[in-house]
Amino acid sequence: MVTMGRPRATNKHMPPGLRFVGGHWYWRPTDAATRALRDRLWPGRNSVPAGKANTKNDGARVWWVETILPALRDVPAIDIAKPGTVREIIDRYRREVLPTLPETTAAEDRRYCIRLEEAFGDRNYATSEADAAKGTFVRTMDISRHLRLPENLKRPVAANREIQCFARMFAIAKSLWGYTEYNPCLQAMYNVETPRSVYVDDAMFMKVYNKALPILQCMMDLAQMHAARRGMLLRMTLGTITDDGVLLPVNKKKKTDVQRYQRILWTDELREVINRALELRRKARGGQKQVADLTSAPLFLNRKGKAITVSGFNSMWYRARSKAGFAEGEFHFHDIKAKSMSDSPDAVNAMERGGHVDLRMAKKVYRRKPTDVIPLPKVSNKPSKQG
Repeated sequence: MVTMGRPRATNKHMPPGLRFVGGHWYWRPTDAATRALRDRLWPGRNSVPAGKANTKNDGARVWWVETILPALRDVPAIDIAKPGTVREIIDRYRREVLPTLPETTAAEDRRYCIRLEEAFGDRNYATSEADAAKGTFVRTMDISRHLRLPENLKRPVAANREIQCFARMFAIAKSLWGYTEYNPCLQAMYNVETPRSVYVDDAMFMKVYNKALPILQCMMDLAQMHAARRGMLLRMTLGTITDDGVLLPVNKKKKTDVQRYQRILWTDELREVINRALELRRKARGGQKQVADLTSAPLFLNRKGKAITVSGFNSMWYRARSKAGFAEGEFHFHDIKAKSMSDSPDAVNAMERGGHVDLRMAKKVYRRKPTDVIPLPKVSNKPSKQG
């Protein structure tokens, strides 16, 4: 039987997990079984659309009966993780660590947890390197073999990130929980990652730019001018616009981190882009100043006057890219950052523009244009010395 997380205060006649928000019904898991169902059918999602409201709310009820109930019958009983198994570490990581991570990182790690649990969940972990040598526990060799499975060789970067997440779990299990002194991921042989080499020239950029919505055009301009990532742009607020310039959030902020900023100094072109973004914001707000116009309010709003979400941004980008005639892998929004850093006068300038602290990252991943080298004078032109 499905149980509620807590008693309903409203809509007590509706099935468990259904919530009415903004004129629509959404379903969220209420216990371990429904969380397992959510992670299996909609990995990375916190809630799932369940239909629009009507007079009797029959649509949401029918959706729940036709979608959730049959699926719950197929979900195996949720067992408490057996002590000493890898599932014990994964379950505790889900409970205690995932809620502290940024939303996008938590969604990615949640998907990794599912795959890692399938591959290693029932295996025992070694409490020390001496135990690992006995061969009855998860060892580095098992991790390296997992990385070289055919399905993982087709997704080398994702597979590497998955094992890096696994390594973090074991590091926390060692330093905070005291489960083990052995991390089988530390010396694993990761798959070779080939940096993306696509350079977006001006013509490619303008093809998508001309098909983009005005608000997306502002974001593309900022990304091209200062190598801003999607997350930086979505975190910009009215307070980041100062007399001295525009403050861009640099670090991928965790909930416990202090946000760091990089200041873009004013130029005529930057003022034009920001003024255009502010005018679009005023139109989205109905031309009125409201409580949401505080310094902490987001700069970029959708047509309904609300903050643009990651999924909303992705939808705008996919539509513009598709209208411009580019396939999915041909042009990523992140390639605009690489264009900005490639067009920078030198590698140090590119590193600072991109907010990196390692010059090697700028050179290896983001500097994608050929390097210009002036040839040396010909030796054959020099007069030969007579001995």
